[in-house]
Amino acid sequence: MEEREPSQTTGGTTPLLDGALIEAFLNHIPSLAIQGYREDGTIFYWNRASERIYGYSVSEAIGGNLLHLIIPPPMREEARASLQHAAQTGEARPAGELTLFNKEGCPVHVYSNHMVIKAVTGETRFYCLDVDLTESKDLEHRLRTINHTLLEFRESPQKNIQKLTELMGTLLHADCVLYNRAQRDLLCTVAAWHPPADLLMEDSAEGHLCREVIARGGQTPLVVRDLPNTSFAQSDPNIHKYKLKTYVGHPVISNHRTIGSLCALFLQDIEPTSKDLEVLSLLAAAIGMEEERGSLRDHLLRTQKQEAIGRLAGGVAHDVNNILTALSGFTEFIEMDAGDDPILAPHLRGIQTCIQRISLLANQLLTFSQRRELQMSMLDLNQVVRDAKPMMEHTLGDLFGIALSLDPEPCYTNGDTEHLEQVLLSLALNAKEAMREPGAIEVGTLATPRTIEELEGLVEAPATPKTTTYVTLFVRDTGVGMSQETRDKIFEPFFSTKEFGQSTGLGLPTVYGIVRQHRGLIGINSLPDQGTTFFIYLPTNQPTTFEGPRRGMGSAETLPGTKPTVLLVEDDPSILIILQKSLEQAGFPVHTAPNAEKALELLQQKTIPLQFLITDIVMPGMNGKELADTLRTHIPGLPVLFMTGYIPEKVEACGLNLEHDHILYKPFMPRQVIEKINQVLKQPVSRG
Repeated sequence: MEEREPSQTTGGTTPLLDGALIEAFLNHIPSLAIQGYREDGTIFYWNRASERIYGYSVSEAIGGNLLHLIIPPPMREEARASLQHAAQTGEARPAGELTLFNKEGCPVHVYSNHMVIKAVTGETRFYCLDVDLTESKDLEHRLRTINHTLLEFRESPQKNIQKLTELMGTLLHADCVLYNRAQRDLLCTVAAWHPPADLLMEDSAEGHLCREVIARGGQTPLVVRDLPNTSFAQSDPNIHKYKLKTYVGHPVISNHRTIGSLCALFLQDIEPTSKDLEVLSLLAAAIGMEEERGSLRDHLLRTQKQEAIGRLAGGVAHDVNNILTALSGFTEFIEMDAGDDPILAPHLRGIQTCIQRISLLANQLLTFSQRRELQMSMLDLNQVVRDAKPMMEHTLGDLFGIALSLDPEPCYTNGDTEHLEQVLLSLALNAKEAMREPGAIEVGTLATPRTIEELEGLVEAPATPKTTTYVTLFVRDTGVGMSQETRDKIFEPFFSTKEFGQSTGLGLPTVYGIVRQHRGLIGINSLPDQGTTFFIYLPTNQPTTFEGPRRGMGSAETLPGTKPTVLLVEDDPSILIILQKSLEQAGFPVHTAPNAEKALELLQQKTIPLQFLITDIVMPGMNGKELADTLRTHIPGLPVLFMTGYIPEKVEACGLNLEHDHILYKPFMPRQVIEKINQVLKQPVSRG
């Protein structure tokens, strides 16, 4: 190609660019480095992009040798030969990627285009046009590194978040990297890379740069330079404490909500490149996904743990209830024989009191396992709190009071009054234990409906559809409060902050179980030394007419006249003996069998005027429901009373209808069986 001097026109019609204008263009393309050199490599042209990319000023480069300035030593002989070949043939070196080096000896990645131009003087000149690939190569390397890290992820989201945080520090060459999660009024450092030794893992969020990032939300990073001279220097004590100069933070989003900030801190004034911010955005998004996965995983593990321990608790409660039924029966017989004996009577009453306490614990196990049957009805939380206040005050003692803060409007929901009273009592006891000095515990309601969107971040994932709204029940104390570590474990079964042996660790897990049975949610607001508030959110249920809560089945009088002949089937020998004796003392003709098969054999061998069946539900072989169905094919309308120490779900699994079949749950007193028989005889027979 022949080089011509610049002129104003070609052929008298097409204007050419002025030489000065061409020079301006060549010097204002930041990514295009242009060098002009002769056959021996001597440089005669060096634009501004060449200065930026290779680090040599124009005065340093002009007159220097290209081969020694930017060509790595292993490439120099090959480059020299290429120049000689181009001078002889006029064929430029093919374009392609090259790795050269700059003034500091650091590698520079370029896409290099070469030209050979014959000047009007006859001299052959060489030009090289280098497109800077350093940033794109660096980004490519970063992306490969990120991808490699993602492929090495393990099951633990927390460990993966730590890896991503460390990776950000490496890729951005930061002095420190923190991932801070917003947890109510605190910023909690969840993961860190090169943190200061005295860095607080939990700190007040007010005034911190990370709080600013979280408040802004969205996908926009926040870059703040010259930190000591910004408004944040007065509100964020870490700026002066650690002599920070530059902050680069990006929001972390999980479940469509900004939950934290991933930030890089620098001790120098740094201006991050667009590629730096792209990397930051990718890592923040990856952390958000791990947070979401971790939340789902924790919820699943907690649910599985609750179910596993619940099954165990339900089984233990069944065995305990059988033993208590027998123990209660034998004690009642001794009381009847002892009469008003002044020595035995108080001891027997003490035994019955202990039986009642153990029975309460067994029922607590059933409630915790979320298996105890609920008696649901429309109710107003305001009335529930009013009714529960005397019980709470009596239980708390004279030094602690209950201060009501009830919404003027009704707080309608569908619930079980007794279970919700148990929730209030458990939370009140928990509040009492947390308070250093006697005082009032606030119990209140809020009728304003809250949506699940408003509650996101304050509670766990809902068990109800997102269209549900909630009314609020809360219990607030001024006690010692809780750390984040304690809050994370507070609903775990058998976890307690008390000394070993002072607590079962089932109080708050039982509360959790009751609330979930009500398809509700729980939130906690607590800080060390600043008290605790438990928020119970229950689905709103606006009634057309309001009915009071069901308060139990009541009792019935013994029927006069001839008593029906009873077939009693029970696989526990102690309970069988007790019930047989109780029925006989009440005047009922009784026949007994230890299981369903023996009962059928007995009926085949003897002519028994069977008029009433009392049977345990879960027995080896044929269960009580199957026995009842078999007998009713021969004796239509046979009244049946079922007994069980098992959970309602197990009862339903045996084919019974909890609403229509007559079921007596263990433990019970022998006289309760007589009352229940009379009650069954007064009602229509279940045909199910």
